[in-house]
Amino acid sequence: MKKKLLSIYKTILILLLLIIIGYMFLYLAYKLEFKNIEKNLIISLDSNLSLKYKRNYESYLSNIDFIESVMISEALIKESTPLINSAQNLNLAANNGNAAILDLINGDNTLYIGSYARYWHGYLLPLKILLNIFTLTEIRLMLFLVLIFLFIAISILFYKNKIEQYIFSLFTCMSLLYPIITFKSFNYVNIYLMLIYIVFLLLYQKKLKEDNLKYAYLIFGALTSYFDLLTIPLITLCFPLIISLLLLKNKSIKETIKFIILLSIYWSIGYLGMWVGKWAISSIILKKNVFKDAIDTILFRTINANKGKISYIDIFKNFSNDYQSYLFIVIFVNFIFLLIKYIKVLAINKEKIEINYTGICFFLIALYPFIWYFVVRQHSYQHPFFSFKLISITVLAVIIGINNFVQEQKNNS
Repeated sequence: MKKKLLSIYKTILILLLLIIIGYMFLYLAYKLEFKNIEKNLIISLDSNLSLKYKRNYESYLSNIDFIESVMISEALIKESTPLINSAQNLNLAANNGNAAILDLINGDNTLYIGSYARYWHGYLLPLKILLNIFTLTEIRLMLFLVLIFLFIAISILFYKNKIEQYIFSLFTCMSLLYPIITFKSFNYVNIYLMLIYIVFLLLYQKKLKEDNLKYAYLIFGALTSYFDLLTIPLITLCFPLIISLLLLKNKSIKETIKFIILLSIYWSIGYLGMWVGKWAISSIILKKNVFKDAIDTILFRTINANKGKISYIDIFKNFSNDYQSYLFIVIFVNFIFLLIKYIKVLAINKEKIEINYTGICFFLIALYPFIWYFVVRQHSYQHPFFSFKLISITVLAVIIGINNFVQEQKNNS
């Protein structure tokens, strides 16, 4: 009983600390002065043209998607409200995010359509720092190189942890997240960097005790809530869960399922707790009910949307044909990879077969995206350009589950 109470106290304390630290960083994003952001954005748009050639900017900005334009607009907005309010209000600048960037560069700071106070916008401080030093192209290139470096580091750690047989499946399924998009747009960079770094951390700290691991997942969930604008948050839970299962040794099916559920609960506590913390702080500081705005949005985005008229089939029909084709290619290539392995094991090393029944536990993780699509139905339907990427979780979990099911016995001599 004492151990359970201590665990609850520790969970609450970690969450409160993360909320306080999160607010302090957000406050700093408005407190610190960034003089070069507009200059670097102008250079990014067109170094050879002055502001009066607006059409050229609009042509360039048409290549920036809406979420990225929201992020840049937030970095440009100069609030006239008290500083402590600015760090919580976080207004959305205009209906057309691209036009908003132009308006804000030109000094029009009045075009607001509402508040994004329900989000943390944790990206704001690092984004402002980067935009103050580099152009958009330089930032994208730099972040893309960081991702490549982390991919290389992960490959090395897979070999060190003797799970190199799963590298091919991991990277081909991660390609379904389209990480190459970071070179064109950094609106997914925060979630991608978090995912890759979490995978790196789990592989590097492979001997992390289960008791400490659950707090790590609590922090993973909280950081996802802090940095992500509700794009594909589930990847920071499911991909790490798959890695954690690969590193897990000598567990029964029952123990493995309990392990998955425990880490999922702690990630959820961190994710939802961080959201609630933001709503509570914003409501107190702004003296308005941010909870109402958040709950109304939740009800609209979830299964109550359109009176339940959006079905699973509608969501999948909304996914692009290009993505469906690439998804088929990834599945087919991995199927060939698994077929070769099974032929080798069954035909050549038949005497050394070892059945790993815990491999079926990966199929539980494979269901997570479908649970997400069911609960966040309207959001998944309205944003197919990123919600479809969650299918990568199902594909990876199923492939690794099948791969993990039949093993060659290790030679202990």
